[in-house]
Amino acid sequence: MNTLWSVLCGGTLHSVAFVLRALGVPVVANGNVLSSPSFSVCIWPACSGVEGLAVVTVLLCFYLYGFKDRLQFPHALVLLPVGLAVSWALNVWRISVLFLIGEQGYSNLTVEGFHGHAGWVAFCMVAVALIAASKLAWFRSAGVLTEDEARRIASNIAKLPNLLAKKG
Repeated sequence: MNTLWSVLCGGTLHSVAFVLRALGVPVVANGNVLSSPSFSVCIWPACSGVEGLAVVTVLLCFYLYGFKDRLQFPHALVLLPVGLAVSWALNVWRISVLFLIGEQGYSNLTVEGFHGHAGWVAFCMVAVALIAASKLAWFRSAGVLTEDEARRIASNIAKLPNLLAKKG
């Protein structure tokens, strides 16, 4: 587990440094510390994103199992790597914003408020987005249609002979 955390810490640290440099912030990454002339932050294993990845994995496992009769497999399994990638990217964003807030002189706000709350907001965003995405037809089992979808499909099928007759 320490190896996974060290890989995630390094990846997160260097990704945050890349984002901040792209925004014009002069940062230096040294070990697990990210520093600028006016602020520094230590990326601990818990900040690496592993907790967010674990929570998204648990959520999706329960969701996929709970709605297995409504989801098309293996298509629905795509939600897992997409969810993990989005969760990790939002963690990089969260730490980047945290660093920017701290660099402006609001270090108390970063530690006491933004750090944890932004993580939960990011998780909720990922959860809602994944569940919404699972409603797309590609993820749904063929037998599950709403009444409006069934009417629309039936209407389009009914129009097909007329369209084919005009073409011929």
